[in-house]
Amino acid sequence: MIVFSKALLIFLLFHSLLFVCVFGQVDTSLSVEPAGEGSVNLTLFGGEGTFWTLQRSIDLSDWETVTSAEQVEIGDEGRLSFNLALTELPKVFYRAIEDDGIPAAFKLFDERMEMYIDGDYMVIESDNVPNHPSPYFPNSDSRYEAYNGSNGNYNQNPNSIDEQTFVYRIPINPSEATVKSNTNLGSIGIAINGVSLFNQYAGPNNQPLTNEINSFDQYNGHPQRTGVYHYHFEPIYLSSAHGREAFLGFLLDGFPVYGPEENGETLTSDDLDEYHGHFGSTPEYPDGIYHYHFTEDDPYLNVGQFFGTPGTQTN
Repeated sequence: MIVFSKALLIFLLFHSLLFVCVFGQVDTSLSVEPAGEGSVNLTLFGGEGTFWTLQRSIDLSDWETVTSAEQVEIGDEGRLSFNLALTELPKVFYRAIEDDGIPAAFKLFDERMEMYIDGDYMVIESDNVPNHPSPYFPNSDSRYEAYNGSNGNYNQNPNSIDEQTFVYRIPINPSEATVKSNTNLGSIGIAINGVSLFNQYAGPNNQPLTNEINSFDQYNGHPQRTGVYHYHFEPIYLSSAHGREAFLGFLLDGFPVYGPEENGETLTSDDLDEYHGHFGSTPEYPDGIYHYHFTEDDPYLNVGQFFGTPGTQTN
């Protein structure tokens, strides 16, 4: 993955201990001060008007466990302050990346992917191979894992995961489409691990997923006949690692996809609009954005039409 950064700063907080590592820009600094009972105040100093993405993780050694990201701008005085509760500090790490105004959500994608901006689009190149085990890898593959999920009716389909060469063009600044377009039976979006997101139908001819559900592996994915591994349902490997409220990917129209929980509540389709989403603030988009949610009930991700104007997926 091409990282859009001029400097990288990692800071670890263990109650009163603060460790700061700065790479590439020596005039960047961080201070920590008490901010009332049970909290501390952090101030990031940098160039006035520069944009930063603050990522939050539970494992310093593995940034695939990033649970949220927020884009912020250094103010006129060259500083940005924010407050943290002491209760979260022993097990939470933060990373700040200076960028060029790219939406923070794109910083959460697996670093295996190649990403770059082309005009109004973020281009994402993915091999579509999941970053987790599956019974759909060959038995001799180190990534093979026999089915160990909870579906007593599991019935593995005859297909195997095959590496792809997928190129996604995702709008960076999406907007609602005046005329809505239908989703198709192929990839309608991409998860943060590079795996395709499919709609609520089985092919051909938009059939219900009733039988296909039994072929989903323990992480809710399966390959189709040409080896394209994909999720119709919540990708539980990702939501287990990042949280069930976490950002999990984009649909082709550029609007983000989140897990099935929000503000501590589990959502159903009845909580969402006719496109299976709603407008609201998220960690990655604190000013608010339209976004989709996975739910456990049909249609699981999308109701068959994009809220915005879709980009493209080619291979």
